[in-house]
Amino acid sequence: MTVAGPAGLTILARRLTVNGPTTPWAGAYERVLVENFTLATSLRPVIGLSPHSAPSLHEFLRQQGYVVELSEDLRPYPFYLDRPDFAPEDERPLLTQIESGDWPLLRLGRWPDGARAALNVTGDIDALTLWDYGLRFLGN
Repeated sequence: MTVAGPAGLTILARRLTVNGPTTPWAGAYERVLVENFTLATSLRPVIGLSPHSAPSLHEFLRQQGYVVELSEDLRPYPFYLDRPDFAPEDERPLLTQIESGDWPLLRLGRWPDGARAALNVTGDIDALTLWDYGLRFLGN
């Protein structure tokens, strides 16, 4: 298998035998450290999705890093969805269902270089001193 993506791409495998270097990541996931590797599995370790499912479901799963295949045949997939309706309130329960599963799964991490989360710190620098801050209220 070859996974192509931007530099720092995080490839994650759950309950799979990966013929390539890995390192423990979080929970049952291992981080695959190379872009070219082989998997030993009898099922396709991706999420099968009915072509009749809502386009918003397909887009949501892809945004979360899941590899999704559209197929009428559910047999080759350990996890298959056929949901013609998918609303924002369905997102968190679906993530819980997927992440609590014990089937083989290959997915991409949300953040680069194996990071599990990101932190963004912002600030307001329109007033560099306390005096500048006070003058804002006077219209200066």
